[in-house]
Amino acid sequence: MGGYLISARKELEDSITYYLSASDFIRNHRPAGNNGNLVTLDPTMAANEAKLRVTMQDTLAGLNSTVGPSTIKSPDGIADVTLDFEKMFDSNNPVDIRSLLPQFTCMGGQNGIIHSSWPDTTLGGVFVGMVVHRPLSIMSVNATPVSPVGVGVTTTWSVTFTGGSGSQEYRFLRSGPDTGGVYVVARDWSSTPTWGWTTTAAATGNNYVQVKVRNSDLTDSTGLISTKYTVSAPLSITTLYSSPALPVTAGANVGWNALAAGGTGSYQYSFWRQGPDTGGVYVKFQDWGTSTNWVWTTTAANIGNNYIMVKARNSNLSGTAVSKISTMYKVYAALTVTSLTATKVSPVNVGDGVTWNSAATGGKGTYLYSYWRQGPDTGGVYVLQRDWTSSYGWTWTPAVNQVGNNYVMVKVKNSDSSGTAVYKISAKFVVQSALTPIVIDSITPNAASGVSASSIVTWTAHATGGSGSYQYQFLRSGPDTPGYAVMQDWSSASSFNWYTNSANIGNNYIQVKVRNAVNGTGAVSKISTMFQIK
Repeated sequence: MGGYLISARKELEDSITYYLSASDFIRNHRPAGNNGNLVTLDPTMAANEAKLRVTMQDTLAGLNSTVGPSTIKSPDGIADVTLDFEKMFDSNNPVDIRSLLPQFTCMGGQNGIIHSSWPDTTLGGVFVGMVVHRPLSIMSVNATPVSPVGVGVTTTWSVTFTGGSGSQEYRFLRSGPDTGGVYVVARDWSSTPTWGWTTTAAATGNNYVQVKVRNSDLTDSTGLISTKYTVSAPLSITTLYSSPALPVTAGANVGWNALAAGGTGSYQYSFWRQGPDTGGVYVKFQDWGTSTNWVWTTTAANIGNNYIMVKARNSNLSGTAVSKISTMYKVYAALTVTSLTATKVSPVNVGDGVTWNSAATGGKGTYLYSYWRQGPDTGGVYVLQRDWTSSYGWTWTPAVNQVGNNYVMVKVKNSDSSGTAVYKISAKFVVQSALTPIVIDSITPNAASGVSASSIVTWTAHATGGSGSYQYQFLRSGPDTPGYAVMQDWSSASSFNWYTNSANIGNNYIQVKVRNAVNGTGAVSKISTMFQIK
């Protein structure tokens, strides 16, 4: 007899009935009174087996009788069964179908050959025509790296599937901003199960990848579309700025802030600096992290021109890092007030003008100055006397209500007002009430006029008023002088020894000048009567 086949293919979660396709088998292998045969996959099976139930149907009497069950165990849970009845039955020796209830088991590693525990050993126990496999079913479409990615990133696409028979072929299609919203073949049918796609600027936006899988013998095929896969605009650094924006003096803190755009939308940043202390190269000062800010505490070693560079990259490390460099940022030496001096020494009288001068170094080299004073009239605090100007000098004329101890403070800052002002305070400076005028009561020699040349004549001055403490200066006018010549300069000595000589012979006049010792004010003078040298 010819070959008679029963074919059954079914996923385990369903139940379906298949008719026998050979009328000869129906005639020769059915019990009396029956004219049909059915094969049913029973849905009550376990997770990895299907029960093959052979049912004899009597179309005349409308009766159903079950012959079975037999069990096919499938390792992947889906059975595709072909039974070659030419190998199962001998047409010359019909048998009762009830004795043909085989137990089939698909043995792992046996290349799909079905081994049987068939009770009739004359059939040999092996059925070459029976195979077990599952229909193709795609479980997932996978991409590495995961969405989103930037432009220029190489992505690898693969598919996870079950079932199928023999070898498979794969086809990849993509729909995106550059395809007009339709699926375009990106890689046609091939036995290679993966596809590499390097993203482009044209694909910026949402993309979808569809994978199709088929058996190489074209007996089965299926497809699945990926979830949304986003290609971001190219990564770029949009902002790099400092706070404060202006250059600073050494010791100041400078905050640097950066912002990136494009890429995956999540970034890491690192901050670098090139300056006088880095040997002309960029040195990393803050390693990769999610912080967009770096605080730079400047030092004396940074004095000069500096440049800040920020690098940014996608947080998932896809794509290439980008960088941005600041404009030149200068660090100056610390601003310092080096001196604060007065043109008169303490104490001074009310009404005596005093000019205060100051000097500074460091900073930006040009400065603004303001002067402050604390004294008897300020309530113990420093009060502004002259606001900021570029003049380093200030003249103060003490008033009556300022009599007592005073302190002068100068503040200095960079002329562009950047950085912090610095200051210096004077020592105590005393203002006293106005003094009475100095009066020279007398200027007298220790010898009478008419002494001979080579005599020593001592002149003594006496004064009253003023501060009570004086300085004296002695001068002489005589035959050998064109006018009054200093004989003894300013000192606290109230006497002067004149060593006469022949050049002095004739009429001479001695002049004494007296002033207050504390501040050199109030000077007065007096001239002696004529004094003759013979």
